[in-house]
Amino acid sequence: MPLPVRRTVLEGGLRALSIALLAFCFWALMAGQSHNRPVAAVVNGAQLAAWSLSGPDSVHVTLGAAPGAVERDWLAALAGAGTAVTWSGTPVPLAVERIPSADPAGGVAILAAGPSGATVRLADSLGVIDSARLAGAGARFEVSDAGGALTIAAGGEHAGAGARDSIAPRHVAVLGNAEWESRFVVAALEERGWAVDVRLAVAPGIVVRQGSALPLDTTRQSAVVVLDSLSPGDAALVARFVSSGGGVVIVPRAALSLRAIAAGSLQPRVLPELLSFASATPMRALALTPITPRSDAIVLESQGRRAVIVARRVGAGRVIQIAYDDTWRWRMAGVGDAVDEHRAWWARTVAAAAYVPLERAQGPQAGEDRAPLAELVAALGPARAAAPPAAAGGDLRALLPLAGALLFLSLLGEWASRRLRGAP
Repeated sequence: MPLPVRRTVLEGGLRALSIALLAFCFWALMAGQSHNRPVAAVVNGAQLAAWSLSGPDSVHVTLGAAPGAVERDWLAALAGAGTAVTWSGTPVPLAVERIPSADPAGGVAILAAGPSGATVRLADSLGVIDSARLAGAGARFEVSDAGGALTIAAGGEHAGAGARDSIAPRHVAVLGNAEWESRFVVAALEERGWAVDVRLAVAPGIVVRQGSALPLDTTRQSAVVVLDSLSPGDAALVARFVSSGGGVVIVPRAALSLRAIAAGSLQPRVLPELLSFASATPMRALALTPITPRSDAIVLESQGRRAVIVARRVGAGRVIQIAYDDTWRWRMAGVGDAVDEHRAWWARTVAAAAYVPLERAQGPQAGEDRAPLAELVAALGPARAAAPPAAAGGDLRALLPLAGALLFLSLLGEWASRRLRGAP
């Protein structure tokens, strides 16, 4: 083959090699970028912004605690944009629920759930309010008022219950006979701040009314307290009210007429254990008719083996059945703060049964992240180990220096060939 032809073939080969090396370098750079797997132990705005700009193929975060709502939603947005987002770690499974009270005095119940044995702290914007060790079903806190949003913390994890809800005011109806018990139950509720609708029988055919006790309606009343036996018609009205979401408090004398919705059946009446209310347990100075709970009822309070307060859900409403008779004796014959204690007891009992319509803004409130770990799993899936890094020999970017050197030599060889071909 003549020398000029050999040089032409050599230059063509070197040119083809240069083009192939350029293509390899570009492909290696793109492949290396697409297999980028950042791993981070801290999730913050700067890190998330960097990932959003670089657009890695996948990211992995190692968490000691569940990220906040903003960081979690940002990670979910990255996943939605095509980045495979995984996480691992040991965030504490913590959850909180806020149950506002219908009691006009206000207050809220905070239910906390987490690992058994963990110490959970309840706090608001002013500092720690209370603490408890979780056991069984969790812990319950009663808060009369709060400075801002409520949060619980355990093991470095935080869950927010949001700010206190406002409760739309409702009335309480009291049905029964005109006697000492009804008089002081009405007094206790009115002193607490309830608006009370009353229908009390004074004599056959003679009824004293205050407000509109019947017919019952959840748009007006939150609960009804039944202090004596009802006619079948009135009992049907109470049952319909409860099924629609209202609450009812039933005393022993009313239990038989409301047996269709009662939380349990009655046992024989028991005389008071104490003769005086001057003790740490004044309720033991009251006669009671113990309750045998239904299978779907929950015992809220007991004396020894006797169930004295039992709750049951009927339809959308709640039934609270109590075993105590003549609680007015506690108010009249008690010592010390007996009047305040009687008032508070009846307020708590009615509030436990009452229908609670909330007035709250639509959507999540500020400070609400009630189950951080559950929200994280819902957004990104369960924890999983990080993908293993690519082996060093398999990383295409490691071949870029060699490819660059070969590219330089091929270009240099082609240039030299052209110079020699053009020489005289």
